[in-house]
Amino acid sequence: MLWKLRLLWWRMDKAALAFAAFFGVVVGALVFAFTLVVAQRDSDADRLREFHARSLDCLARNVYYEARGESLVGQSRLTTSLLSGRSLAAPFSRSI
Repeated sequence: MLWKLRLLWWRMDKAALAFAAFFGVVVGALVFAFTLVVAQRDSDADRLREFHARSLDCLARNVYYEARGESLVGQSRLTTSLLSGRSLAAPFSRSI
């Protein structure tokens, strides 16, 4: 039985087998690259979401400590002035 398999192997057209192996390697590499891209995109989105959450927390703490005795209108005005005051924080003005 084993000699029949060896004979089949030597008589078989190996071009189709080589094509199938090459095709499998190419498809596997593309799938691997796609999973890396999706993982990187998810990581970037998580990092950006965390940055915005920290920025919002920082703004809320600043409003609390600067205007905790003020009314809601006063706190809103302070928030507006903090967000529009771009003299020192010009590079960071678009992050909040």
